Amino acid sequence: MARFVIAFRKRETSERIAGILRENGYEVMRICTSGSEIRRAFRILQDGILISEYRLNDETVDQIAETLSDRTLILCVAKPDQLAGIESQRIFKARVPLNSSALTAYSEMLVQLHYRNVPKRSGEDNARIQQAKQKLMEERRMSEADAYRLLQKSSMKLGLGMAQIAERILQGETI
Repeated sequence: MARFVIAFRKRETSERIAGILRENGYEVMRICTSGSEIRRAFRILQDGILISEYRLNDETVDQIAETLSDRTLILCVAKPDQLAGIESQRIFKARVPLNSSALTAYSEMLVQLHYRNVPKRSGEDNARIQQAKQKLMEERRMSEADAYRLLQKSSMKLGLGMAQIAERILQGETI
């Protein structure tokens, strides 16, 4: 699933946007107020979708975009004059005010683009993940969903792919 990072100077604005996304079934991983927080988040996530205003506490969305992976999609929500000043071709633009249905439509579009851009796992990697889930389910008496979530969380926490985490589990390492 595509993961979202929300970045606005006012935390309540970020919380409101995160709430709308969560109500529509999207996964919001982090709320940030600065470019440095965004970079830390995407170092862990490796890819995903950033929804941000034009200027944060320490830098602009253009400056942030330069430092993020090409696999990170960015939506800037700002006033028309600020949007006109954005130089990066990687940044999608949305005018304020942005209602919840427009935010949901933009989010769906970005999720679809994200899935087209993210490399797909090989059949071998999928098999390894299945085996690791099975091992977790048997050894820790977990449901399949809980085993999958543990693989995901470990992947994000350690900054490794799920197939790498699965391999560690299959080799008997504790995660």
